[in-house]
Amino acid sequence: MIIVADRAVPFVDYYFAVHARIIRVPAADIDAALLAQTAADALVIRSKTQVTNMLLVDSQVRYVLSCVSGTDHLSDNLPAQVQCYSAPGCNALSVAQYMQQVLSSLSLAPDTIVGVVGVGAVGSHVVSQLAKQGFSVLQCDPFRASEPGFQHHALVDLLPQIDVLCLHVPLTHDGPHPTHNMLDSNALGALKPGAVIINASRGEVIDEAALLRHRGRLNWCLDVWQNEPRINAELARQAYIATPHIAGHTWLGKVQGTHDCYHQLAQVLGWPAKPLPDPPRGDVPHAKLLAISEILKQDPMQFQVLREEYCSC
Repeated sequence: MIIVADRAVPFVDYYFAVHARIIRVPAADIDAALLAQTAADALVIRSKTQVTNMLLVDSQVRYVLSCVSGTDHLSDNLPAQVQCYSAPGCNALSVAQYMQQVLSSLSLAPDTIVGVVGVGAVGSHVVSQLAKQGFSVLQCDPFRASEPGFQHHALVDLLPQIDVLCLHVPLTHDGPHPTHNMLDSNALGALKPGAVIINASRGEVIDEAALLRHRGRLNWCLDVWQNEPRINAELARQAYIATPHIAGHTWLGKVQGTHDCYHQLAQVLGWPAKPLPDPPRGDVPHAKLLAISEILKQDPMQFQVLREEYCSC
């Protein structure tokens, strides 16, 4: 087996080298010509690689392994012989740890009411942490509204009640509950003056132009942005915390994605299970978060450099 792998994916050799020849390249170099020239059987990537029919049409790729939790970079229109695997929830703990650091920096009052929108793998971790800290938490997830015991609050009802809004939704443009520009001018206007928005999902769920019109009235902590890496400099400067899409970028958050994808493919091909490698000594998740925020606010053009250097595996 021949595997083309984004060199940003950690521990590819540890997991796959026994079973395949690995060709590691920068994400920017992964194109249709490379896949055809290398006769690759599998592709191991992160979210930088847009996997489309055009990318794979002239290749013999049979397996696409996306070692991140999101799937909006994977097209629905792929050749029939291609099997896609992703790692949903692989960075859930990492994002929850990011949220914990951000919330700690806000010095919230004990009677703070927090709204969590999107209560999946990540949102569930966040809700659990908030409850342990004694905060009142309101949950909004229409896809879980019918679950016994799940207390769902419609977004329109939740927004006026909360002091902090945490967003953990996928980016969707259609369906019964699309999230694109979910926080538009009307939704932002429904929030209390002084409310804090924390977005660690996708930048496109917030109308950024509308958010800027609420400067001085609302506060925001953003890890995700429209048009990354060319983010809105004014939005970054006005943020309480501004980070370069690194909420899931802890050592475990990255390695877990490779681990999960390997084991999904291993089940199909009959490969043996492998344990997670040992973390580096002294690893403290998101220890550099606030320092990185200050650098990004001063120079938003450093977005991609800061993101790539934030966590090395």
